[in-house]
Amino acid sequence: MIQEQQKIQIQKWKQTIQDPLDLTVWLSNDDISHKFESFCDLFTEYATCVHFHKKFDVNHSMPGIQITDQVIYHAIPTGPELSPFLELLSQTMQNHSKANTYIHQVIEFKLFIASQCAFCPITVSTLIPFIISDQISLTIIDAFLFPDHAQQYQIQSVPTVIIGNQFRLTGSIQSSDIKDAIIACQSDSLSMEMIERMISDGNANHLANIMLTQQKIFPDYIQALIHDQFSIRLGAMAVAETLAYENRQFASQLIPSLFFHFDHVQDTIKGDILYTIGEVGTSEHIPQLHQIAEHHNNIEVQESALEAIEKIKLNS
Repeated sequence: MIQEQQKIQIQKWKQTIQDPLDLTVWLSNDDISHKFESFCDLFTEYATCVHFHKKFDVNHSMPGIQITDQVIYHAIPTGPELSPFLELLSQTMQNHSKANTYIHQVIEFKLFIASQCAFCPITVSTLIPFIISDQISLTIIDAFLFPDHAQQYQIQSVPTVIIGNQFRLTGSIQSSDIKDAIIACQSDSLSMEMIERMISDGNANHLANIMLTQQKIFPDYIQALIHDQFSIRLGAMAVAETLAYENRQFASQLIPSLFFHFDHVQDTIKGDILYTIGEVGTSEHIPQLHQIAEHHNNIEVQESALEAIEKIKLNS
């Protein structure tokens, strides 16, 4: 389980530690728990300054290594994952929390990893400066070791960080991305950068759910609907479709802003605006669409207006 090179790495790390460290490992009567127990026994053999208190709880959902009250590993940190694990233990030994002025509430992080993932160890290291704050909790889960939990959270790739049950970051994750998500968790709006990141990462549904939960259309989301980049507009239109499906009356709040911007964008974007109006509009918006269909000088825009009218009639 622990290779010779990792054994040497643990022993070298031990030489940097001055005080004993007590950790807890949660176990139950299953094969995965035996793997956790074996890892902890070997780790203590190589680093005698670390002691694992074994707690058996058949009701505990997953075996895991509890580092602090805020941090638990539902993963066995071998291979590339060993280095960030040791780094986190070292930070724990320093026993001081870092107060971040932009964190005003307790925020839960969930990080899904896999043992052979190239970006996962880097992501754990990136998270460490944030999770030494008392206001941040972190649960690390091996998506392959616990596939049911990965499925529960609809994990499709690793690493994936879920922040505050609202935001998902995947792939190569930067500190600035995490900070932006933390700030967004505590805000009643989202920045354009965060909206673009969510759309680019394929999290359009999550963006829609945040607005539905807060019952607020974010101003920068409107800008995404008229973005110069088609892929951003396409993702934003997918968000609008979800909003309309879940709550058409709420989604129709988009219409005044879309009509306002209509005369100030290129014809290509006009077509996308009209598509969105068709998705979220109601019968009261049909007269304005008739005006566009009858008087606009671009035939394709006229056709888009007529299609929007038909879509609204179909959804009425």
